[in-house]
Amino acid sequence: METDPGFPSGKWVGFYTFGPRSDPYRMDLFLQFDGERMTGEGIDNIGRFTIDGHYSIETRKCGWIKQYVGRHRVDYDGVQGGKAIGGMWTIRVHPSRVSRGGFRIWPATAGELTAEYFVEEEPATTTTAAEAVSVGVSPGLPSRLAGCVLAPPGRPDAGGAGPPHSLPVPGRP
Repeated sequence: METDPGFPSGKWVGFYTFGPRSDPYRMDLFLQFDGERMTGEGIDNIGRFTIDGHYSIETRKCGWIKQYVGRHRVDYDGVQGGKAIGGMWTIRVHPSRVSRGGFRIWPATAGELTAEYFVEEEPATTTTAAEAVSVGVSPGLPSRLAGCVLAPPGRPDAGGAGPPHSLPVPGRP
């Protein structure tokens, strides 16, 4: 079992996006980190999936395959920084065509999404306090998520920015 605080085994939460105008789609995961191998399972708006991949404490990079049960696979490449892992996902639709988007996951014990989970990449283009936080989880993450809180499943009013298609988390109301 991994002891590095950036790769704790257990429950993780997060989201993925489809592009600059996409709403965030919630993911709930259970991940195991051990000897530079990561495995796990989870659920999102598409369905249940398994995780099989790798990570490096030295480089903070990780990559995994998210395999939906009875469906397609999604390749994830990310970097651990601060309290979260963020990066890009890719689906090979055809040998010459791919779909891509961004993602961000973090240990469930860290709480719901706030601006501290974003990595600074480019300055904000607005002047309000919440919008002045630089964001840029990936090229596909909309800057309108600055300072927001993703609502827990079934509670779109708790923070206001949670997607209406959030999934219930087993054991949570």
